[in-house]
Order: sequence, then C-alpha cells, then structure tokens
Amino acid sequence: MKTKLIDKNIVLEGLHQLKTAGLICFIISIAGNILSFISNCIMLFVYGKIEDIIDPGLFVFSSTLEEQFSGVPFISTSSGVPTIYIFTPIFTFVLFKFLFKRNASDFYHSLSVKRETLFCSFSLSALIMSFSIVAICGLFSIVTDGFILGLLNYSSILPNLLNIIAGCLLIQSVVTIGCAVSGRFFASLVTAAMIAFTTATVAFAIHF
Repeated sequence: MKTKLIDKNIVLEGLHQLKTAGLICFIISIAGNILSFISNCIMLFVYGKIEDIIDPGLFVFSSTLEEQFSGVPFISTSSGVPTIYIFTPIFTFVLFKFLFKRNASDFYHSLSVKRETLFCSFSLSALIMSFSIVAICGLFSIVTDGFILGLLNYSSILPNLLNIIAGCLLIQSVVTIGCAVSGRFFASLVTAAMIAFTTATVAFAIHF
C-alpha cells in the first residue's frame, strides 16, 4: 500500500497550532509595510522624484538608476520578507515541539499515520503559513509601492519570490533537522545554527 505523504487533517491541525504565531507575524509584517509606504510617500512628497531619493553611489551592480533601484523591489519594499525569515523557524519549532516532550511524542507517534506523513503534513502547514503572509504583504507592497507610487519593477518580483521560497525551505529544513536529531529545544537550536552556518560557509566558499 502506497504511503500517503500529506494528510489534510494534520495539515489543518498544524495551521490551527500556528494561528497565534502567524497572526503576530502578519501584524508585524503589515505594520512594517504600512510604515514603509508612509515613508516612501513622505520622501516622494519632499523630494518629488526617485532620482533625488536614491544615491546612485550606493548601487554598483546595475547600469541605470532605474535598474539600480528596482533590482530587488519586492524584498526592499515588503517588510513581510525579513519578518518571515524570523518567523519560519518559529513556525517549525511550534509544530515539532512535540519531539521535545515524551508524552506528546508518544501521542503523535500513536496516531494511525506514518511518520513520513506527519513530517510532510506539518512541514506543509509551516510553508502555507509562511507563503500566505509573504503573499499578502507582497500584494500590499505591489499595490502601494507599485500601482500607487510607481516604485517597483514588476519583472523582478518573480525571481525575488523564488528566492524567498528557497530561503524559507532552507530555514525550515535546517530547523526540522535540528528538532529531529536533538531531544531538547536548546540543543536543536544549536544544531540548526551549526548546520545553517556550515551551509552558508560552503555556499560562500563555492561562490567566491
């Protein structure tokens, strides 16, 4: 019999467990977007044009001022991006914290589902929560900084979204491994940090 990797009920249970953390993350993210929009409105009102706001000397990777400012518009204007990088490991710890408690661990492992199903379903719950917040905040940023203020280069949104997805997957994978190989919260945190540091070091070394 083929193992079902995703169980809808477990996914919904994971989302239910993440509702508090997700709400906090959403409030912080959308508040940051609103403040960013207000700040951009003030700067445009004071300076009148983008060229007077952005210092060309700060950007050395593009050939024109338009490209310099719009190279990473989604990341630079949406506060949901840095916030989600902070809350993605929190989401993961919330869902897999049962591994740190014997009674909770025995309860989940006694369910009539495979461990693979439990892992994949909870992982999907964390990803859904992360991507939903990024999507909402990103849409807000597109409407405000794009349609209203005209500051965004829409062609660069998709690559940035893919980078965000890859970043969330990497962070969640590292934290999940830390939770799986360690029986305590602090030990899993240290393990995840060591794996992340090693991965970043190797990637940096290969890149340069």
